[in-house]
Amino acid sequence: VPILHSNITIPYSNEKNSWAFFAGDCSSNVRFELKPTLANSTEYDMSRIRMCVGGPKDHTDHGDAMNHDVLSYSEFVRQLQDALWIIAPHGAHPAAFTMYETIQAGSLPVYVTNDDDAASDLPYVDLGFDWNTDIGLVVSSSRLSAIPAALRDQGAAVHRRGVVSWARYLFTAEGVIDYIRLVLAVLTDEAAKSNKATTTNA
Repeated sequence: VPILHSNITIPYSNEKNSWAFFAGDCSSNVRFELKPTLANSTEYDMSRIRMCVGGPKDHTDHGDAMNHDVLSYSEFVRQLQDALWIIAPHGAHPAAFTMYETIQAGSLPVYVTNDDDAASDLPYVDLGFDWNTDIGLVVSSSRLSAIPAALRDQGAAVHRRGVVSWARYLFTAEGVIDYIRLVLAVLTDEAAKSNKATTTNA
């Protein structure tokens, strides 16, 4: 789990001054397609959707017009804290580490995936979290152009931010460790009950 390795916690910010943000590497085709698809949105300000950089899908031959400048980590964190919605497309793996960083910052993740069933494998669904209604949005990579319209519902954003404010601890290193301990305790208890039942019936 990357969050356990880095053990970095981004400070929570309640004040949001921009609409949407993305910056990251080009570890999947969908990341490369984000800026070209969203840059011309007339519905909302998508100017902070940056072109991905580095990784196997990097296309630096497009030049400066595609905004290939790399953010410092401190600026990346500031942008995470400042934006209401953070575009978090899958990378080399189904989930994106940015989803954890987004929630730590008090922002809402827009998870973009090319797998229609991926949402069922996201963190904490076993605790009842619905990533498409409780914490953020789940958008198919085939519908990137629909993202601006999907962010329209301000009432939904208020609900999600309320969930994020109390669920944030689960997306820190300490929260992940506590969750692992909980799962291990449950599995140990279930194994003990199963062994007891087997012994009783023997």
